[in-house]
Amino acid sequence: MPATSNAIGVLIADSNQTQRQLLVTALRRRPEFHINYCGLEAESIFAAMSSTPTDVIVLNVGHPSDGWENMTIVRRLT
Repeated sequence: MPATSNAIGVLIADSNQTQRQLLVTALRRRPEFHINYCGLEAESIFAAMSSTPTDVIVLNVGHPSDGWENMTIVRRLT
């Protein structure tokens, strides 16, 4: 379904392709969202953000005890 001009831009970033695709498929059913997706690598996230307007980012970083080394991405987003 094509995005409307006032659609909310949502970026899904997840290293698990299956989880990512399930969420993307579910959210694309909603016309108020324009969905973009990528892997969880910093380069992928910033490339996706520069290619399409992004209002919301959903990052699946796993459990906090995993020590996700790229938490600096979150700091760079602000």
